[in-house]
Amino acid sequence: MKRTLFAFLILVLAGCGSQVSVNHLDYSQPELWYQLAEPSFDADVFYILPTCVHQGDPALGEESHFADLSNPDHIKGMDFSHALAKSVFGAGANFYSPYYRQVDLESWSEGEDVVQKRTERALVDVFDAFDYYYENLRGGRPFVLAGFSQGALAVKEIYKRMSDEQHRNMVAAYVMGFSVTAEDMAECPAIRAAQDSSDTGCFICYNTVGEGTRAEGFFGSSVMCINPTNWRTDNTPGSLPGIDASVAVNPEANVLEVSGLDLDEYFIEDLADLFPRGVLHLQEIYFYEECLRSNVITRINSYMEPAKLTYEPFEGSLRHSFTIATYSRSSTPIVHTKLVWRGITAYGEAAMPQYLGETTESCCAFLDRVAQEVLPAVQDPTDIDAVMAVVDALEPGNKAAHNRR
Repeated sequence: MKRTLFAFLILVLAGCGSQVSVNHLDYSQPELWYQLAEPSFDADVFYILPTCVHQGDPALGEESHFADLSNPDHIKGMDFSHALAKSVFGAGANFYSPYYRQVDLESWSEGEDVVQKRTERALVDVFDAFDYYYENLRGGRPFVLAGFSQGALAVKEIYKRMSDEQHRNMVAAYVMGFSVTAEDMAECPAIRAAQDSSDTGCFICYNTVGEGTRAEGFFGSSVMCINPTNWRTDNTPGSLPGIDASVAVNPEANVLEVSGLDLDEYFIEDLADLFPRGVLHLQEIYFYEECLRSNVITRINSYMEPAKLTYEPFEGSLRHSFTIATYSRSSTPIVHTKLVWRGITAYGEAAMPQYLGETTESCCAFLDRVAQEVLPAVQDPTDIDAVMAVVDALEPGNKAAHNRR
């Protein structure tokens, strides 16, 4: 119950009048960041806050629906959420989280059209903050995107506008308490769902409800879902840490269903319009704190690993014997290769008929050198020209082993 009350405090601490300006904020100002500090880790987390403010003075009209960053109560409300997020996502990474003129809680009950209109204004700040972070604070390090609720919506929109280079530098994106829809996937085909605990370049998305509860609206239209307790996407259940309850993916609804909870303990009547009984939206980080904390580190470590090359020689049988004037053969030596890097797997093969002057032994010996000497030093294995310049210099003439085509 304490966690529920704490979550509720995040939402209600800020209730004073708010003002919003259409001007761009200057994110070079340290006060627009939560506890900005010198980096001490090899990777970053860029985190976007959930909704932390209520509507301000209605007399302010539309401006009353946005956070006022000069209002100490609004900042105090945001910092409750900031502290929790940093304890989870900043345990093994540099934590960067901007203050932004987010949409108030009341807006989310006014329909999707209103939400879309207002979040477009809030996203101006989020985009400006991310752009400043990427160009001035990142220092070339890989980064995790993460957000909960309104912040999760912002994560999706940041990812959609990112460049190919930025996509390559992203470890993973945590979209917690919001849906990734078919429309999102169509708009941005690069979006890819996580399949296990160590995937990189992927989306980690989930929404939690009590057993038998129907998720609707912003939480009920997702095309992906993963279980943070076991990092499975099927209906294999896992245990909630510290709670006598289990959770499993409902693959038909793409939500997490929790069994064994007293749902009344997590129900807040004042927020029933947004979070009906059984919708466990306010617990999306609390339930999975331990799982998320360790998983961020796991994914960063996976991302940091150099490309891994494995290979397997075998003899390929021919359906018909191949015969020329000087010899005849019924098989061909072949080496299959597998290259894994940041969640991407590439396959290749090389055939070594005798007239090439190569054998599976010479090919495998060469691939050993590639695995040991080239790949650990390569920052981007997709830069084919740069990689092949090094590979070609290892053993000129070994075309069966390193033909770039």
